[in-house]
Amino acid sequence: MPRIVFFGLKGGVGRSTAMAMLAYDLARTGKRVLLIDFDLESPGLSGLLLPPDRFADFGMVDWFIEDAVGQGDAVFDRKSLPRSLR
Repeated sequence: MPRIVFFGLKGGVGRSTAMAMLAYDLARTGKRVLLIDFDLESPGLSGLLLPPDRFADFGMVDWFIEDAVGQGDAVFDRKSLPRSLR
């Protein structure tokens, strides 16, 4: 399974925008795309790709913290995921 990773230390350089545009292009050509935003300071993919009523209440960091203390399933709602990711 091919992977494309966008990373860097400096914020505000357009990684989320570039990743969203590449994902959109790949999806338009029929590729299956999964985006994971691990930006701890300012995750931006939700704001670029989802309407405001679909923004997540919790992020990946919340899930990792809650999973470490045994509450991961309470934070990560599997029912909200597309069927292919459950």
